[in-house]
Amino acid sequence: MRETIDNFDPEYGWDPTVELMSDGDLEITFPEFPPPHLEEYILDFEKILSDKIGVKVDRQDREFFVIYDASEDTYHKTIATLNAMRAGEIK
Repeated sequence: MRETIDNFDPEYGWDPTVELMSDGDLEITFPEFPPPHLEEYILDFEKILSDKIGVKVDRQDREFFVIYDASEDTYHKTIATLNAMRAGEIK
């Protein structure tokens, strides 16, 4: 399962991709480095996402995050949370 969150940041085209891998890990990947106005936001991204979906999110790199042994429900919660972030409902 794979989905890109279009228009997450339309000004910079900074759209994350969420993919549930065959080994059960969920990968969240942002293209390259965050735009300047989201630099501080991304520093707390894994904490914000963890708090909202109820599972631990590990930062692997500046723009790459993993949830180990994720369920399909976690995938859908992650998509919903990222869409809420995009809409400005979560700061």
